[in-house]
Amino acid sequence: MKVSLIVSTYNSPLYLKWALASVSWLDELPDEVIVADDGSDASVTQVIRDHQAFLDCHVVHSWISDSGFRLARSRNCAAKRATGDLLLFLDGDCILAPDYIRQAKKIFKDGMILNGARKLLTKHQTESFLFSDPEISQVRSFFSGRKFWRVNCSLLRDYPIRKWPIFRGFSMGIPREVFIRMSGFDETYRSWGLEDSDFAVRALRDGFRIRDGRYALSVLHMYHPEPPDGTVSENEFMFHNMLRLNKGAYDQGYVHFNNRWGRLHW
Repeated sequence: MKVSLIVSTYNSPLYLKWALASVSWLDELPDEVIVADDGSDASVTQVIRDHQAFLDCHVVHSWISDSGFRLARSRNCAAKRATGDLLLFLDGDCILAPDYIRQAKKIFKDGMILNGARKLLTKHQTESFLFSDPEISQVRSFFSGRKFWRVNCSLLRDYPIRKWPIFRGFSMGIPREVFIRMSGFDETYRSWGLEDSDFAVRALRDGFRIRDGRYALSVLHMYHPEPPDGTVSENEFMFHNMLRLNKGAYDQGYVHFNNRWGRLHW
């Protein structure tokens, strides 16, 4: 099975440097790394070129012009260039655990999408990483605790049936055939948040299911500022309308926002 790792970024070279460096210490490499770049400047291009020179797998820079927040489109464009059977999407401010690819292949199942888990790093921890050269020795101790337990969950990954809120964009796995069937991410989402939830809702509606990747697909998520409390993403209104159209399809209940990156609270 071929695996394509798709890393999203926008003008964050210091974060991307760590995300790509973490690929080098994986115990099993992806077949290719594709950077989904939403219009970054030359500083990001240089980081990618540096890693093209030393990573032992193919590294592709998928760049689109800077025309506002177009994460969905940048991911779709990167996915079109991917050759893998499994597309693993990663936010560019995440650091991979060494067994990430191996675990993804282990729990992969045809016709199911995978969610991941994360350990959030503090602002102080993140800043200490960003301004130093990436080395696994600096972060090895953080790959510990409950989020990085490796548990053979077997059928517990599939039952009870998982609902869409568990599917989060910082780390997600989508079989290529599912991605094509769903026509990728909805590119009309042009603000922050919920394009991942939209994909999950549509996939569930079409009969696909979520396979729980916790205790397998774990990453370190570096700190970044969030929108002020009370800030509402334009995507919220689109997503609510989509939910209303699909209400009752699979017992999604009713939900409300807590205004944390537009994330719905279940």
